[in-house]
Amino acid sequence: MPSLLPGWTIGHVLSHIARNADGCRNMLDGAEVGEVWPMYPGGMVQRSQGIEEGAPRPFSEHVADIGESAHRLEQTWKSLSPSAWDGEAMGPFGQVPVNMVPLRRWREVEIHWIDLGLGYTWSQWPDSFVDADLGNRQSAYGQPVPDDVVALGEKAQLAWLLSRPVGDGVTPPPPWF
Repeated sequence: MPSLLPGWTIGHVLSHIARNADGCRNMLDGAEVGEVWPMYPGGMVQRSQGIEEGAPRPFSEHVADIGESAHRLEQTWKSLSPSAWDGEAMGPFGQVPVNMVPLRRWREVEIHWIDLGLGYTWSQWPDSFVDADLGNRQSAYGQPVPDDVVALGEKAQLAWLLSRPVGDGVTPPPPWF
């Protein structure tokens, strides 16, 4: 069944959510030993392979995989030492502070929940998520958000900055993150 992401099925999106949790955990494991480990040790090739291999599984296997990978990540967060939280990690697009990994994970879940195409939209994002991420996305974008997008409110601004449609006649920027 297709998702809202071109070329991806719902299975691809669900597989990505699970592999993202594993990748976050890998970065945290590196920080725990004082090293900067990449999210995906095999780079974007490993990321793509993991998504493709998992995509065709039955829904029940996706649910189990997401639950298990999320549980492992939560356990890693709980056990991470204070010094590891002050460390650095290597995301797919460059180095990031370890203390930003939980927000980055939250972003992945919120964005891709929409991409499943099952009725959840950016207008349903929790205010706490928008408050936590909007400033980061605006800074990373590095230029002003267009006035027509600003007029739509903060949730729409964040969705726009994440290259998601926010309304008729408003063209989101191309993916840049």
